[in-house]
Formats: sequence, C-alpha cells, structure tokens
Amino acid sequence: SRPLYDLCDWLHVSRIAPDIYHHYISAIAKKTWKNQLDDTSLQVITSLSECHPATIYRFCENIWSRHMEDQKDTNKEQIERVWYDYVHNQRFRIKDKLAHLNNSQLKVLALIATQDKNPLTGKHVQILLNLSGAAITKALTQLEELELIEQTTDKSYKVIEPLVKAVLNETYARYLEK
Repeated sequence: SRPLYDLCDWLHVSRIAPDIYHHYISAIAKKTWKNQLDDTSLQVITSLSECHPATIYRFCENIWSRHMEDQKDTNKEQIERVWYDYVHNQRFRIKDKLAHLNNSQLKVLALIATQDKNPLTGKHVQILLNLSGAAITKALTQLEELELIEQTTDKSYKVIEPLVKAVLNETYARYLEK
C-alpha cells in the first residue's frame, strides 16, 4: 500500500543552475509579455526560490498571474512582493507540515534555516539550543529522514524547501531563544 516512489532507490538530482532558469524564464517572458525580465529580476527569482524546481515553478506561476492582473512591467520590487504573498499564503501549509516535529527537531531546523552554524554538534550550538550533542545528532538524522534538510558537499546542512526556510525565518526563529 506504499506509493511506488517509496519502493524505488533514492536518487539525488542536483538543482538546475540559475543561468539555465534565467534563459528559460526570460524566453517565456518575451513570448508571453513581449518583454524580457531584467537581470536583477531574474536573479531575485532564482535567489528567493533557491532554484528548487517545485518552488520556482509555482513562484513563476504567481508572478505571471500578478503580471496579467496588473498589466505592468514586472520588476524586482513586484517580484519580491509576489514572493512575500506566496510565503504568506503557504504559511499554514508549512506550519502544518512542521507541527508534528518535536522541540529538538524544531530548534535544529530553525537554526539551520536562520543561521550558519557549523559544526552543528559543537559546544556553542549545544549551549545555544540547550540540547546535547546526541540530541542534535538524533534530530539531524530524523530531519533528513523526513526530507526537510540535506547535507551539502561541504558537510553543512540546509533546508531543502525554500518555503519552509522562509516560514522558519519568519515565525520559528524564536525557538532558538527558548
């Protein structure tokens, strides 16, 4: 009764490079709006979405919808506003996704999303989170299994989904203070 993808081996696929997205998005903008997006706007799109495939697709869909409503040239400020609205609209879905996490997992996830602390099991991080090294390691393992974080090639951790990271930055950073 498990989905087919749960029965397959896990295959890590790297994200598409920003310049490839820039070329594609620019071509679609020119085709649909008869106008290209400037480089700054393209950089904002790929930076905020972190080139996460599902996120960049939905984000661009929101940009295109907003453009069709406003009938104005799309610029950096409008794109940032669309991102803010997109995060705001997805906040409850993300909070539901995070609601089942225990306090240790939430603290570790919030730290990864909001700060660049490595190694995560170091004494300064243990003091900051008020967790033991073993508890942090256990939380990291659990968060990886839940596919909320991944370890990068430099052995640091990052939140996989940019929307989760944005919501954590917006609302869950206070868990680091408790």
